[in-house]
Amino acid sequence: MSATLLRNPAPPLGTLAETHLRRLAIVQQAEAILVQGPPAAAALRLQTTCRRLGISPRALHTAFVTVHGVSPGRYLRDRRLALVREVLRAAPERRSAVKRAALAIGFRHLGHFSRAYRDLFGELPSETIARALCDGGAAGPSPAPSPPAATLAPPAAAARQTPPAP
Repeated sequence: MSATLLRNPAPPLGTLAETHLRRLAIVQQAEAILVQGPPAAAALRLQTTCRRLGISPRALHTAFVTVHGVSPGRYLRDRRLALVREVLRAAPERRSAVKRAALAIGFRHLGHFSRAYRDLFGELPSETIARALCDGGAAGPSPAPSPPAATLAPPAAAARQTPPAP
């Protein structure tokens, strides 16, 4: 094992910071591309984003995991779930609001949507509407947890992140 360490020494700390900054730049550029267009076309936009940035899907994945802690697909799904949550909190009525919002944002399998929504926010979509109606709309605070800030951070917030300390 020591022979392997001698052949492959750890990179200098400056190189690690440069790598992190390079990945941060990739994520910022990718986010600018990915948020364009309808949410339903996310998978196609991932492929297009890789081509436009001149990087492999693996490089995009590694950059997102480094910066946000999740894959690009998970990042986009969580953003779409947050969009649905905003719509549901502002829904004037409960009747078919969940289905309409989920389909409009690009979720095609309502069972998978509901499960992912509950996993991310700790409540069912219908409970979000009920809470919004009880609270008088979107103005009232919701005790349900929001998604991790890093998951939904806009590109500007990501720019403020600094590389990990050595």
